[in-house]
Amino acid sequence: MKKTIRIFLMIIILTSFFYYMSFTPVINSLRLWSTPVALITALLCAIGSSIFMWKKMGNSSNNLVVSILVGGLLLGSIGFFMGFVGPIIFTPHSNQGPLLGILKTGPYGFVIGLIAGGVYWWYKKEKKEDPSLKSN
Repeated sequence: MKKTIRIFLMIIILTSFFYYMSFTPVINSLRLWSTPVALITALLCAIGSSIFMWKKMGNSSNNLVVSILVGGLLLGSIGFFMGFVGPIIFTPHSNQGPLLGILKTGPYGFVIGLIAGGVYWWYKKEKKEDPSLKSN
């Protein structure tokens, strides 16, 4: 994958994961959002997921679990980012716009990404086993 696309995706994954972690029920139920502990926890989780995705998107893996996890994190982050930022841009007067990303597009994107990652792994495995599917 091209480096500029990877950098762009890492920015989306980093910001999406940070905001999603800051809105999780655990942090909100403990009333930790205003404390530095919650911010550091969310930032460390976001950096860790971004580093994982940077390494895994750079090389192709034959592991099913890694393919599923990369697909879920990638599409979940993109879905969350689009659902969180999109309503802010298109309907700025709505006070519940970002909830679309938090409750709908983020989790649905993650589930669809898990399925897409498994299908991608299966297709890649079939292509490796069947030489007639390889492109010239």
